[in-house]
Amino acid sequence: MRHEKYVEINEAILEWFKTVRAKEITVSGPMIQHKAKELADALEIENFSASNGWQDRFRIRNNIAFRSLCGEAADVDPSLCEDCQERLPLLLAGYDDEDIFNMDETALFFCALPNKNMI
Repeated sequence: MRHEKYVEINEAILEWFKTVRAKEITVSGPMIQHKAKELADALEIENFSASNGWQDRFRIRNNIAFRSLCGEAADVDPSLCEDCQERLPLLLAGYDDEDIFNMDETALFFCALPNKNMI
């Protein structure tokens, strides 16, 4: 049985991951790798490479899966929308109805967000 080489980084990344997911923020593999590299630099750990192999082993050790997202139930807290609902008519006053689009009706939105998440 092999021992973990970078225990400090692995524990710190796992805590970061749990914190970010508790806030329902989408996490991808490259985000985990980037954060691991940042922590290695901050902890002054040399020769650490946040490679795909490291990431795969990290995910397996911590039972992290990469799954498709579905539904919009946890997207926005409805209480945060009240202020925007009051200001919206003022913001839209100078525009014609045919010039107003819902963001998810645009191709840019379709390409901008991932449809899978680490959980």
